Amino acid sequence: MLWLTEIREEIKQEHPGIVVTELSKVAGEKWRNIEDKTEWQEKAKEAKARYEVAMKAYKEKKANEPEPADASSPEAAKPARKAR
Repeated sequence: MLWLTEIREEIKQEHPGIVVTELSKVAGEKWRNIEDKTEWQEKAKEAKARYEVAMKAYKEKKANEPEPADASSPEAAKPARKAR
């Protein structure tokens, strides 16, 4: 995804008016033709590590937040009904 984000505009310039499905096919072909993907694999590892740190912080924050008073009741889990 990181690679695609960077290359997407280039593909659009090469293929004006390209639709998303075709863009994906062109990007897939370009990706398959890259011989050394090390740079992008390293960027993906770094992004995953940042995500895991952020997710851990988020989960810890959520675990430390008090629950709303009515969240424990079975009725709170049900979606509200629309009036007819």
